[in-house]
Parts: sequence; structure tokens; C-alpha cells
Amino acid sequence: MKLLTAVFLAGGVALFAWLIARQGLTDVLDAAAAAGWGILAITLFHIVPLTLDAVAWRRLLKHEWRLSLAAAIRIRWLGESVNGLLPAAQIVSELVRVRLAVLAGIPGSVAGAVVTVDLTLGVFSQVIFTLSGLLILYALGIGGSVVLVVGPVAFAVLFVLFLAFQKAGMFGRITKLIGRSNDGSTWLKVIAGADALDAEIKALYRRRGAVFSSLIWKLGSWTIGAGEVWLGLYFLGHPVTVLEAFVLESLTQAVRSAAFIVPGGLGVQEGGFVLIGTTIGIAPETALAMSLLKRVRELAVGIPALILWKMIEGRRLLRRRQA
Repeated sequence: MKLLTAVFLAGGVALFAWLIARQGLTDVLDAAAAAGWGILAITLFHIVPLTLDAVAWRRLLKHEWRLSLAAAIRIRWLGESVNGLLPAAQIVSELVRVRLAVLAGIPGSVAGAVVTVDLTLGVFSQVIFTLSGLLILYALGIGGSVVLVVGPVAFAVLFVLFLAFQKAGMFGRITKLIGRSNDGSTWLKVIAGADALDAEIKALYRRRGAVFSSLIWKLGSWTIGAGEVWLGLYFLGHPVTVLEAFVLESLTQAVRSAAFIVPGGLGVQEGGFVLIGTTIGIAPETALAMSLLKRVRELAVGIPALILWKMIEGRRLLRRRQA
């Protein structure tokens, strides 16, 4: 797994370098520099969708285990930063979220179930978000009729898979498969076993009100997140409509998620911005500059999170040694 991750990371770096070289490094940097203090506005704005996403996974917790909103935001922030900045598989960021939830006092099986269901709802809500972007693209007269054919079919297939994941024993089998990997042994140890996880997940899905509420909050997070693109292009001197920003965000996020095996979506995100941006009339160098603004925001938000994570683990290790 580590070798495969390294290979895809190298491919992402190569794609990133090729895209920058093709458009001209100077042109792209000049375009990005035009944003000026707008980078700060984009960074601060990211707190809004991050908070909505934290509320979404917090809604899955029963009242006796429900963390404060500040604690939920912190865990979500740290997990997102690990996923975005560290050259590791996505399971590492989910392990971090589970571990932090356990350190906050939530039982391992409960934490594992909540993170697993939250991840599943995240995928499902993104499907809705992406299909909405495709439909808007078609409504704007840019997309082809294939959108109306491929979109509903993809939605139907993923919805069936989503329902299948709720069946008894499904998560237990998946978790046992994960357990055979290097990181999986840690995962199984933290969540107290696959069977305990499976039981908690089934119990969680029976709380349909909580699941539906979480899904709505996630959709809100995806939707509000499009404001980051709208702000970025505004400060880059290429303002777009709210609908165009929605299309660009939804489809580039879909491209990045589809290439989840590439750490941080490096190169893939940039290619998505160029491809989709040019479709709605954005110059390639501006589209790349927008992607770079997102990268700067990831660094500005993520580096403090990684430092905090290391401090948390360091303090815990120190207490164990003192004990």
C-alpha cells in the first residue's frame, strides 16, 4: 500500500509540474498573486463549511457521547488536514479521527461507527452535489445531453450500493479486509473489533432522524463550500456567477475524490480546474491560479492542525511515560 501510494504521489507531482509548465510558471504565479489579501478571506471562509461538516458528524453521536461543537470542529479539522497534507492513504485520516474521538472519551466501537457512517454519508452527499453541478451545467447550455443519461444512472447505481452497505455483516467483512493491511491492525485495535463496529453501525443506521439530519448538514457544507471558488475567482479578477462557482466546485471535487488514491489529489485537482474551468470560460492560467489558492488555503489551515495533532500525541506520550 505504501509503495502504491508513493507511485501515485509521484504521478500526481508529475502531472502538477506538467500543467504548471504548460501554462507558464510566471503567468500562473502572476495570476495567483493578483488575489492579494483575498487569500486570507478564502482561508477564513473555509471555517464555515468545516463547521457545517463537523455539525454533520456530531449529529450522529448519541447525547451521552455528543462532544461539544468546538471539540467536533477540532477533530474534523485535524482529520481533514491529515488527509490533505500528508502523503498517506485516506484510511490514515479516518484513523486519526477515530483516535481523537476515543481520546475525547467516546468508546472505540462508537467512534469507529460514527466515522464510518460519516464517511459513507459524505460520499453519498457528494454524489448529490456532483449531479446537481452536472444538471446546472446542462441548464446553462454548456453540458451535453449525456449529462441527463449518465447522471441518473450513476446516481441509481451509487444509491443501490449505499443501501447495500447498510445490510447486516457488510461492514464487518469490510473491516476484516482492512484488518489485513498494515494500518488495519491499528484500526481493529482502536474500534474493539469488526463485530463491535458492525453492531454499532447497524444501530446507528436505525436512528434515521440522526442520519438524515447529518446528510442535510453535509449537503449544506458542500454547497457553502462553493463560496470559496466564488471568492477566489472574484479576487483573481475573474468574477463568476454563483451557479458557475457551484459547477466548478462540485465537478472539481468529484474529480479529486475519484482519484482518492493520489495523496491530496495533487495534480488531479489542478487538471480538474483547468478542464472544467475552460468549459465555463475561465482561462487555463486563472483556473490553475484558483487551484493554487486552494492549496495555499490547505497549507494555512492544515499546518497549524498538524502541529496541534503532534502536540496532543506528544502530551499523551509524556503522561504515559510519567505514569
